[in-house]
Amino acid sequence: MTILGIHHVTLVCASAQRTLLFYTWVLGMRLVKQTVSVDAPGTYQLYFGDAQATPGRMIAFLEWPKVPCGTRGIGGIRRLGLATPAGALDALEQRLRSFGVPSERRGQALDLRDPDGVELTIYAEGGEAPPGSPPPIWLGQITAMCSSLGATARFMGEVLGVPPSAAAHAGSQSFLGGGSGPQLAYLEDRQCATPRAQVGGGQSHHLSLAVPDEVALIEWRERLIRAGLHASPIIDRFYFKSLYTHDPDGLVIELATSAPGLAVDEPPEQLGHALMLPPWLEPQRAMIERVLPPLKPVC
Repeated sequence: MTILGIHHVTLVCASAQRTLLFYTWVLGMRLVKQTVSVDAPGTYQLYFGDAQATPGRMIAFLEWPKVPCGTRGIGGIRRLGLATPAGALDALEQRLRSFGVPSERRGQALDLRDPDGVELTIYAEGGEAPPGSPPPIWLGQITAMCSSLGATARFMGEVLGVPPSAAAHAGSQSFLGGGSGPQLAYLEDRQCATPRAQVGGGQSHHLSLAVPDEVALIEWRERLIRAGLHASPIIDRFYFKSLYTHDPDGLVIELATSAPGLAVDEPPEQLGHALMLPPWLEPQRAMIERVLPPLKPVC
């Protein structure tokens, strides 16, 4: 059984429309799936990624319009790192300024927040930007917070079979990463001076790790249970199947299959153009569309 890497990360937003405009029109990411949560079909779930909807490069958002702002802290995700080709930062900084989005330049990186307060760092990662505007941007790093790097490393290594990718440095430990996949890093707050994370607007809902297929998912569930950890039943989310557990500090970890993928029900070139529903929700489409405010396309 092997963890293939990061599948996606899911956060909570207050407005799907506002989030759509920010991540596509301002940052230049692609909306690769417009769907709903299978747990709450009256709730938008949007996926942003690269042109191919590559697992590992995707950020998903659940729209919870009435939820209070969440609390950043231990057991949650601290920051997302978005990669862009070298030479693109100057143009991107100007683009953010033209939209009135505050950012802070740190060498070859830009720090900013999305409309719900998600902390983002956009950094240069090799290669030159292709012609066109805006330059491509993709998920490159996820930084979570923990109370003990030792406990986290044991969970990642002994339970999930993911050893550290580099030695711990300055209270931080990296896992996964390498190749074209994003890196997962944990930042330690041993004194617990940071509050516990609370799910809400602008905060993480879960981190999803990729596994090959449903057979592997079944084996992972058995392994988690043998280790004395919580493991949810396997859930069919149509675009993938998954189960849920959590790390030692309570960060929800999803294990998700790589297949069938987001292009199973629409051509790759049409990804994100229309509201797509799992087949078992199609009979409820009219009701769902009455509940969901229609998203205005980005011009």
